[in-house]
Amino acid sequence: MRRILITDDEPAILRAYRRVLERSGFEVATADTGDEALEVLSRGDIHALITDVCMPGISGLELARRVRALHPAMPVIVLTGRSNATDESEARESAARYLLKPYPPNDLIALLKRMLDVL
Repeated sequence: MRRILITDDEPAILRAYRRVLERSGFEVATADTGDEALEVLSRGDIHALITDVCMPGISGLELARRVRALHPAMPVIVLTGRSNATDESEARESAARYLLKPYPPNDLIALLKRMLDVL
């Protein structure tokens, strides 16, 4: 089973995405800060990361950069509620996708399955 880490400082977002992904057969871990996400990643067994941009501590963009350095093959999706050309440009350097919230759950599931080759 593929394990996805979702990082967002909004509990409702974490719960919603967790529920949708688990119903689709993914195992899901959550973190509400970038620092907590790095801790979860250090324990291993994460296959993809979905992160918000704006969070306390390290941003989702910095988290994506660090993950790319530590796990170059891991798919990283930056999911944000704000459209910002600078953020999008930065995200392209370390993330596989930069998506705007609300992103359709079925599309997110299909994207993850393609990225992880689990169709």
